[in-house]
Amino acid sequence: MADNKEIRVGDELPFWCSNCNLNLWGNVAAMDGPDVVQVSCRTCRSTVIYRPEKSDLELRRRTLQKVFSIRDRRKQRWNETGPVVKAGTKEDVTKRWREATDGIDSRYAPMYAPEKGFEEGDTLIHPEHGFGIVAKVLHENAALVLFRLAEVPVEMNASSQE
Repeated sequence: MADNKEIRVGDELPFWCSNCNLNLWGNVAAMDGPDVVQVSCRTCRSTVIYRPEKSDLELRRRTLQKVFSIRDRRKQRWNETGPVVKAGTKEDVTKRWREATDGIDSRYAPMYAPEKGFEEGDTLIHPEHGFGIVAKVLHENAALVLFRLAEVPVEMNASSQE
């Protein structure tokens, strides 16, 4: 290979693949004079605009930004409160739910079904509202269930119509 390192179409060079989001080696696909314009990625088999490799520090910084933004979104979602039914303040529902479910393993809670019967203190997993605990049995066909974001009346002991 020549010492002047003149780059030609077909030569290999390191670049940043915007499809793979990785520093990779690819083949030069197009040039404009001495400048590389497009590169063919051998991983995703696409032709992308040439971008020089990104430094390890920049890649770490972007990864950390992504991780922290995910963490912050989850923390915000955990702390946000939704509509409240018969419960006072929004914070009150979430606080009562956390106190009521503290130490309870949700893995053993049964899935909610209107045909099932519940007693006060029973746990359940509702398809819309998630993990909840029965706060009060209203009557033989309804119970008030405390979920993280709301206190919702649910149907129980419903006869199946077949």
